[in-house]
Amino acid sequence: MTQKTAKLHAARRAAEVGEPLPRHGWRRAVAVYPSPYEVAMSNLGYQWLFHALASAGLGVARAVWPDAALLAEVERDTLRAIDDDRAAADADVWFVSLSFENDLVRFAELLRLAGLAPRAAARDDAAPLIVAGGVVPMLNPEPTAALADVCLLGEGEAVLRPFLDYLRDHDPARREDFLAGLRDLPGAYVGRYYQSRYAADGRLLAVEARGGFPARVAVPKEARFDPLLTRLHLRAPSAAFGDTLLIETARGCVNRCRFCAAGHLFLPFRPASPPASLPRLGEDALGLVGSNVSGHPELERWIAAADGRRVTLSSIRRGALSDAQWARLTAAALAAAALAPEAGTARLRAVVNKPATDKEILAEVARAAAASIRNIKLYYLIGLPTETAEDRVAIVELTQRCRDAAMVGWKAKGRAGKIIASVNPFIPKPQTPFQWHPYGDPAERQKQLADLRNKLRPLPNVEMQSESPREAVLQALLSLGDRRTADLALRVAEAGNIQRGLKAWRPDYLALLTAQREFGDCLPWDHLDIGVRRDYLEKEYENALAGKTSPPCNLGHRCRLCGAC
Repeated sequence: MTQKTAKLHAARRAAEVGEPLPRHGWRRAVAVYPSPYEVAMSNLGYQWLFHALASAGLGVARAVWPDAALLAEVERDTLRAIDDDRAAADADVWFVSLSFENDLVRFAELLRLAGLAPRAAARDDAAPLIVAGGVVPMLNPEPTAALADVCLLGEGEAVLRPFLDYLRDHDPARREDFLAGLRDLPGAYVGRYYQSRYAADGRLLAVEARGGFPARVAVPKEARFDPLLTRLHLRAPSAAFGDTLLIETARGCVNRCRFCAAGHLFLPFRPASPPASLPRLGEDALGLVGSNVSGHPELERWIAAADGRRVTLSSIRRGALSDAQWARLTAAALAAAALAPEAGTARLRAVVNKPATDKEILAEVARAAAASIRNIKLYYLIGLPTETAEDRVAIVELTQRCRDAAMVGWKAKGRAGKIIASVNPFIPKPQTPFQWHPYGDPAERQKQLADLRNKLRPLPNVEMQSESPREAVLQALLSLGDRRTADLALRVAEAGNIQRGLKAWRPDYLALLTAQREFGDCLPWDHLDIGVRRDYLEKEYENALAGKTSPPCNLGHRCRLCGAC
C-alpha cells in the first residue's frame, strides 16, 4: 500500500462521526459505491447498505471511486478499502450500490483496479462474489447482469436479509452451486440464467429464463420502512452534505410524473412518520429526503423533529406548502429551495403530468423569496415528447419572470438572491410511460442547451447549470439497453472517454437514440414485475401525446388504476 493512500484513508476515518464499521464477522464484505467518497457518503442507499451489513454481523469495509489525486496510486498498487486498508479483492463478497446508470462505467473500472475481471463470465471461483443492487438494476438489470454475478432486485429491506441468510449457509466460493441455488430467492437475478434471444436484424425478441429461474421476476418492496435505518449513519464532513443528517421520509410519489422513474418504481406511496427522537452526529441541519417531501402528510412533524437544526427539503412541489409551513421552514433557517416546473409552458407540463400554470409557479417563487429563501433552483428538461422551439423559448421567459417575482421579496428583505436554472436533456427511463420515446439527436440537444445558455447568461441574478450532453447520451443508452450494452460501459471504461468509447462500441449508436419503440416491441426489462401494469404505462403514454393529464393517487383508497396497490 502506498503512503498516500494510507494517509488519506486515515484522515477520512478520523474525521467521520458515527459508529465505525466492524472489521471482523462471519464473512468479509466490501460495500462498493462507484463514485467519489464525497458523493458516496451522501447517498442514503449506500449508508443503509453498509449499516445493514454491519448489523447482520459481517465484517464490513468500504471501497469507492478513487479521487483524481489517488487514481495513479491505485493503478500502481490496487484498490483498497477505506476502513482497514486491505485489498478490496480480498473479500468473500462485494455489495455494489448502483444509483445512476453511468456508474456502470466506474463499476467496471473498479473491478479492474481491484485486479478482477469486469465480466462475470471471466471471473473464477477465487474472486469475490459480486452482488449489485440499487435503482439501476431494479429498473433494468440486463446491462448490470453482465458485470455482477447476481443482482438483487427490490428494496433493500425486502431482499438483503433473505440473501444474507442464504449466504450464511452456502459457500460463495462454490460459485456455480451457489448461484444455481438462488432460483427461489426473492429478487435474486442471476444473469447467466437469463438468455437474450435476438432477431436476424439484431432486435431483441425475448429474455428467457433457464435453470428453473422464474420467467417473470417480481421486484419485492417493503410495506413499511424504518426511517431510522434509512438515514445517515456515518457523517463525513467533507461529503456533499457533510453538515446535514439526511433521512428518508417517504417512498414513491402520488403525482406519477410520466418521466420519473422513482415515482413509478417505488409505488405505492409510503410516507413514514418521524421517530420520537433523531440521533445527532454533530450536524447543523436535518435533510428531509423523498420524491415529494413538500407533499408529505406529516411535514410539520418532520420539521419539528429537527429540534433546533436547520431544515432542508430535497424538493418543493408547487402549491404543496401552506403559508404556515413556509413560516416554519423560515424559522428553521431553510436557505435554499428547489422547484421543478420541468417545462416552460403549461401545455408541455400537462404532457409530463405535472400540471401548473405560470401564475402558480410565479406565486410559489414569490412565497419562497418572501420567506427569505435566497437560492431558488428551477429544474427544466428539454427534449420532452411533443416539445417545440416555443417551449424552449418559454424556459427563458419563465425564468426571467421567476427572477422578477423573487426580486420583490428579496428587496423587502434587503438582500438579493439567485435563481438557478438547471436545464438538462430528458432521458427516457424504463418502467415509465416514456420508455417508448426516443432520446433524440444529441447534436440537437447540445445546440439547444447552448442556445438557452446564451439567452439566460445576460439575465441578472440568474445562473444556468447543465450536465454534460455526452454524459446524457451515455445514460440514455445504458438506461434502455439490453445485455449487449454492458459492452458500452466496458468500452468507455477502457477508452477513458465517452465519445471514443461510443465509437468503439457501435459507430451507428445514433440510430438507437433516435428510434421510436413500439408497444409490441420486447423491452429488456419486460420480464420484471415492479407492480405497475404495462397497459397502464401504454395508456399514460397515449395520454401524454394527447396532452391529457391524469389525477394523482387517491391516498387512503385502494384503486386499480396502475396495479401498484
